[in-house]
Amino acid sequence: MPEIVEYVREKLDWVAGRILELFTGLTGLKLEEVKARVPEVRRVADARPDLRLPPSGPTCDRY
Repeated sequence: MPEIVEYVREKLDWVAGRILELFTGLTGLKLEEVKARVPEVRRVADARPDLRLPPSGPTCDRY
């Protein structure tokens, strides 16, 4: 049973990491700014050093 819980936690962290990548890319916020505003992000960001986050600035040309 603990293996299943760990597997699900890893998958949820992956999904949360992807959402964080998209959010920072669309808003132009830096990871530190998001971590300061949303404390729950700290755990995901610290657990996922492989996140592909933009350095800063919006990456969406639509706006």
